[in-house]
Amino acid sequence: MNKRTVEKTFYYQHNINDFIADTMHLDTLHRYAYLTLIWLSHRKQGAITYEDVEKVKKQSPDISLSIYNDVVEEFFKRDLNNDTLYNDRVMLDLKHTKQHKESSSKGGVTRSIQKMITSDKCKDEYEQIHKLTPTSRRIGKDEGLEKYCKLLVAYPDKFTFKRIMSLLDGFKKDERPDEAYPQISTLFNDRDAKYWKKERELTSREKEL
Repeated sequence: MNKRTVEKTFYYQHNINDFIADTMHLDTLHRYAYLTLIWLSHRKQGAITYEDVEKVKKQSPDISLSIYNDVVEEFFKRDLNNDTLYNDRVMLDLKHTKQHKESSSKGGVTRSIQKMITSDKCKDEYEQIHKLTPTSRRIGKDEGLEKYCKLLVAYPDKFTFKRIMSLLDGFKKDERPDEAYPQISTLFNDRDAKYWKKERELTSREKEL
């Protein structure tokens, strides 16, 4: 019997608003690559490998490996203990549906993010970010807070509350019209390294030292 006919059906939560917010900056090929890796992660019940990524790419000959690597870099984290890749949203969904295969440090990372989401400190920080962001450039508070906490964990040296507030304050001092502000999801993702991902210029004093 063909293996495809007996493959176990899987279900996952697909929040349309979250999907649009996370991928609105992507072109069609990057968006499709993102979806196929999310689907694969659910089928694997959590972590995937670089070999898995290459296999998926071979099934989509019109999409280059560099596109898949772009998606991995932006949306997945690497577990150095066993050299696997995982997506926080997938891990949370699998936890909720009790399908998650616990391995290595991924469970600990997910729990850490969940604690941050419910902490008064992170809630207060995101509330300040939310207020500085023009209404037309905001996303839902719950969605924004979750994304904020994930980035704090993923990029502890670059993505900081102070850095994001400094950027937003700079936009305000430039007297930008609301439509000239980046979408908060664009600012957070910083795909082109225009904001917090770019290297900070040293001050004159730091250069002297």
